[in-house]
Parts: sequence; structure tokens; C-alpha cells
Amino acid sequence: LMQVIAAVPGRSQDSLKIQTLEEVVVYGIPSREFITGSRQQYFDSLDERHPASTLSEILNKLTPVYIKEYGSYMLSTISLRGTGAGHTSTLWNGLNINSSTLGLSDFSQIPAIAGDQFILQYGGASALYGSESIGGSVIIQSEGLWDEVPSLTAYQDAGSFETFRSRIGL
Repeated sequence: LMQVIAAVPGRSQDSLKIQTLEEVVVYGIPSREFITGSRQQYFDSLDERHPASTLSEILNKLTPVYIKEYGSYMLSTISLRGTGAGHTSTLWNGLNINSSTLGLSDFSQIPAIAGDQFILQYGGASALYGSESIGGSVIIQSEGLWDEVPSLTAYQDAGSFETFRSRIGL
């Protein structure tokens, strides 16, 4: 239950009205019931066989999709089923993180530790993920272990041409 204190219009500030709002529970319907027949590929960023620091590197190493890269740490976009990057939605915990001005996501700017699990949804699921999801969707889920003791992970990479990358996850 939640209490809301609101001022009543037309009266002095001394007369406040207190209202108690009832609890509202919102349930989500599992998406697997509505994407029957669609292909999904599951992977995570902590695969020791394929260490990666960005979502672009994960998709390059673990999926057969075409990742268009314009240089190291520059714009990196996806092409699913022949569509452009603007026809692929990128969701982080159900929130669409495509740029509102460009309509696409730059996967070189999304760190690999942004999620615990990544799902690549092939094909249109526009009823679930938005009207731009004609080619597919990239779903980033960060479940987290909230009941466990907090843990800290740190990664440090050093490469040629004085390239250094650091990542910290809590």
C-alpha cells in the first residue's frame, strides 16, 4: 500500500488530503508462448573460449550474423535476415535501447558485462518487441543474483597500438 499526500485545489496549504492507493501487480506473459517456431540463439558474455569486451565482439564470435564494423571501436551495426540495423531492435531487460534519433544501436558501445545472458531472436517478432523488429531482436538480460553476496569482477585488456580496455562489474 502507498500513501499519497496531495494538496486540494482552492484551499490553503494547511488542508492536505491523504489518500491510500492499493497495490497494483503487473504480470508479464512469457514470450516463448508467442514466438513459437522462431529461432532463438542463447549465449553469455563470460564464455572463456571467446573472451570479448563488447557486444559487437560477442556477436562476431558466437553468431553467424553479419556485423558491419567501421573500424576498431567505431560504429558497429547488425544485419539480420537481409535487413538493415534499423530493422533490428535491441532490448536491455525489456527496454528498447535503440537510439531515438538513428533508430539503431551501436554494438561497439555496449559492454559485454552489460548482461548475464544474450538472446539473438531471428525473424520478426514485432508484436512483442516493437514495429522495427522485422529482421530480429538482440535481447540483453541482466538477471543478477540479488539474494547472494555482492561480487565484483574486473577485466583488463591490453593490445597493440596502445589499446587498453578496462571493465568493472558489480
